[in-house]
Amino acid sequence: MWGRIFSNDRRLNELTKDYKNSEITAQRTMGDITTTMKTQFANVDTQFAHVRAEFTDKFAEAKVDSNYVKSKLSFIQWQLGIVGSAVVSFLGFAGYGLKKLMDVYIPQVAPEIPAPPATKGRNVPGAAEGHCAAEGQEQ
Repeated sequence: MWGRIFSNDRRLNELTKDYKNSEITAQRTMGDITTTMKTQFANVDTQFAHVRAEFTDKFAEAKVDSNYVKSKLSFIQWQLGIVGSAVVSFLGFAGYGLKKLMDVYIPQVAPEIPAPPATKGRNVPGAAEGHCAAEGQEQ
């Protein structure tokens, strides 16, 4: 009987040993998977860092380009303002010169426009009343 117990015990020990070996293998496999995942996530983080650096560089270039365009537009607006002021000044002086020239060389036909004479007709409203009032004052 003890032989039988020892033989069964041997099988149990072998099963325990196999289970422990499989558990060790599973633990090693899990460790390998964890290490692989850490490595891959580190690679992903590195790639994201590269992409972030590229975006930062592109954004900086775009910002420099937009600042350059803004400065050019400001300079063009400044130049247009000066040219516009010069044109308005030139036209103002030219208009003033033409007016003075015309005043000297072209005689004025009617320097003053006389006021129209007052009418004493019946068709003009208020004229009859004014006429009566004027007659009343003279008498």
